[in-house]
Amino acid sequence: DLGDHTAMDFTRLDTLIAQGEKATRDLLPELIRTIRKTWPQFKKQVKVEGERGRAGEKNGASLPLLAFSGNTVFTDDELRAHLDRLGIADCELRIERPARRTHHSPITKSITDLYCEQGYVLAEVRADTDSDTIRINEGRIERLTVAGNRKTKSHVILREFPLKKGKVFNLPKANRGIDQLYGTGLFERVSLRLLRKNSGECYAEQSRGINVVIRVKERGYELVRFGIRYDRDKHTEVLMEAAQDNLFGLGIKLNLLGTVGERRQRYQVEHRSDRIFKTYLTYTIRGGQTISKRYMYGPGGAVGEYRDIRSGAQFSLGQQLYRLGTVSVGIRAERIRTRSLFGGGYPTGLQEIRSLVFRSLIDNLDCFPFPRSGKRSQFVFETAARIFGGTEAYTKMSFFAETFHTFRRRNTLHLSARWGTADPTLPFSEMFRLGGQTTLYGTHQDEFQGRQLFDAHLEYRFHVPRYYYFSLRYDAGNVWRFAEKIRLSELKHAWGAQVTLSTLLGPISLSYGRSDEGNTRIYFSAGVPF
Repeated sequence: DLGDHTAMDFTRLDTLIAQGEKATRDLLPELIRTIRKTWPQFKKQVKVEGERGRAGEKNGASLPLLAFSGNTVFTDDELRAHLDRLGIADCELRIERPARRTHHSPITKSITDLYCEQGYVLAEVRADTDSDTIRINEGRIERLTVAGNRKTKSHVILREFPLKKGKVFNLPKANRGIDQLYGTGLFERVSLRLLRKNSGECYAEQSRGINVVIRVKERGYELVRFGIRYDRDKHTEVLMEAAQDNLFGLGIKLNLLGTVGERRQRYQVEHRSDRIFKTYLTYTIRGGQTISKRYMYGPGGAVGEYRDIRSGAQFSLGQQLYRLGTVSVGIRAERIRTRSLFGGGYPTGLQEIRSLVFRSLIDNLDCFPFPRSGKRSQFVFETAARIFGGTEAYTKMSFFAETFHTFRRRNTLHLSARWGTADPTLPFSEMFRLGGQTTLYGTHQDEFQGRQLFDAHLEYRFHVPRYYYFSLRYDAGNVWRFAEKIRLSELKHAWGAQVTLSTLLGPISLSYGRSDEGNTRIYFSAGVPF
């Protein structure tokens, strides 16, 4: 803006030149962006001399590009490409007033935003206009410590935390580490404290490291649990369990469990670890004895009863795998003795099972015992052979899947299906079983046995405020003595309704079921299944 100064007026030349230089300096970034869009093959040449700047465009710039220092997450080219995408020219730093350093220029702000978008929220970016250099402190972890752990070993906590000493702090990874620590079940509270080292006026890219302190509050690890349950088939059962969830401070779990009831007794010891050293391998060792009374059913009702006694041990080694969930390979060694109580329709004697078991489990249900959303699936493949030292040789496999979907807050749809097959050598004790309140309404518990199974279920559940649930379910399924083609015409059908009250002691359920053969049955249960 020259005011009323005319082109023939040669007075105040220094003032006019200074105004022109200032206007050029202000417009230079926009001019360069315009030239870039029009002639992308041109490169800029910008130089600042004292209070005066000279800028131009020509093929092949004689001055070096803007320099970066301290960056390891992004390369120099990646940072320049980011600035180019935003339309920010390198000269926007260079045309600043001499010796001026700025923390809030468009370049420093855009690079800081880039780091934050990728989760590197502790990155600091500063501009040094004397050397045309962007200096970046990415927020590297200089020290990683644990506080608040009285029993749990520090290395057990650190192995669950994905960030390590010497790495750049990343917020999503830190949050994942907190979730993983909660997932161990060892802590009531987990938090992070971040301290920046050398936070004085002097700035250097590598002198302001981050000290990360993982603060935890441990929960009680010695637990004693009692439970009680009743249903029409197993009658009353009492559960007693003693558990140590953090043996030796290593996150190893040891459980002693006993179930006592009229129709079933179970005694079990389990030793389990969710991490083997720093790997993601898990292992479980389980051993014990289960004694059960089972009925055999015919068209008119029970035709026999036998006692099933199982003693043995299992060992499994597993790992979490993407898309496959928890995958494990195990060894099963079990002795099964069947003794007659009355009637017939079942074999008796002694069997020795020695088998290899492959299992894949995916479970992301949101809660129990009334899931509202999520999926669960399990695939099991088992092969037994006499060369392992057993008396039986067979191969069997099964697959189960279910899903829950809630709409309008109180309405939940539950779909599930199960399939299993085995070769003709599968013994009676290992057959698939179908029947009862949870698998086929209108029938007795495990009323049908076979070497092939298929069943599917569709359930609608409505939540009645505050503690009641009402559900309707349709069942279809059957078992076959030998593997054959599954025909829809051979499926058994049933339907039923259930009312459940949720209590502190577990759900109390009353249900009514009817099969397509006209058989009806009323079911009652109280307590969580175990």
